[in-house]
Amino acid sequence: MAELGTGVGAGAAWLLHAMSSDVRLTSVETDSARPVLTVERLGTDPLIAFVAADADTWLGTYS
Repeated sequence: MAELGTGVGAGAAWLLHAMSSDVRLTSVETDSARPVLTVERLGTDPLIAFVAADADTWLGTYS
């Protein structure tokens, strides 16, 4: 599952809460400084990965 625009992490937290353990979430944010608090709070969860990239560019590599 992909989330485009990590922001402050509200969407990522909501998605993680509802996801089953066999799903993985990749959260993509253009501004690498923006999701710092989100990474601190959710970054240890093995179900989520954070990527600092342009969403259009990253989507071209997503499979």
